[in-house]
Amino acid sequence: MKNLNRILFCTMMCILISCSNNAPKSTVIQTDTSYFNSGCDKFSKGDTTGANKDFEKTIELNPKHANAYCNLGVIKYNHKDYWGAIEFLDKAIEIDPKVAKYYEFRAFSKSVLSNFDGAKEDLKKALELDPKNIETYNTDLANVDQKKAELEKQRLLLLEEQEKYEKTKAGKIWKKHPWWSKADCERIANKEYWIGMSYDMLVCERGQPNSKNPSNFGNGTSWQWCWHYLEPSCFYDENDDGNIDSYN
Repeated sequence: MKNLNRILFCTMMCILISCSNNAPKSTVIQTDTSYFNSGCDKFSKGDTTGANKDFEKTIELNPKHANAYCNLGVIKYNHKDYWGAIEFLDKAIEIDPKVAKYYEFRAFSKSVLSNFDGAKEDLKKALELDPKNIETYNTDLANVDQKKAELEKQRLLLLEEQEKYEKTKAGKIWKKHPWWSKADCERIANKEYWIGMSYDMLVCERGQPNSKNPSNFGNGTSWQWCWHYLEPSCFYDENDDGNIDSYN
């Protein structure tokens, strides 16, 4: 969603400026309101760590303080913890389901997580609760649709590229062995061999060997695999782990 941080900060301030500006500068007994006002002040100055602590203290003193949950959600969002943001905003909505901004903020996190249907549902709820801000919510809805369209376009491009790749020699190898890296599949397609290459990769590249010779001299099994008419002809696995340790 474009300019989301700007939109989020501006809308966040709608809650922050609702805080009392005449909170006591010093007091013996701090209340949930004084902690909340302190958190708002710290947030406005960019001290999100201090604000976070104050909002947590607000909730400790008043577990039904919906705005404190909301603001914690916004801080989580700003730190790119979108699931954490949703969790706090869920709680704010549970406490007070009539605040449009809670749904709008939650929609932002859902959109980042590609839950576009959920984001649109929240924005429509925000519009229902706050119809005077129809232009804002319609813009948010358009941004969600735009992001969804962009991701779908990217998905189709990646799908097209994958389909083209799977038609190449390396791609056909990868399709049969998707646990191999695409880089290794390219090397196999180019008839390359290397130390650390697996025996299965070697068989994919060369076919079954003409001879398979195990040996054990008391230190575990080792293998020699030979292709009589290819160079190099023999490959060795010295510790029975299925990978090539040497060849000649």
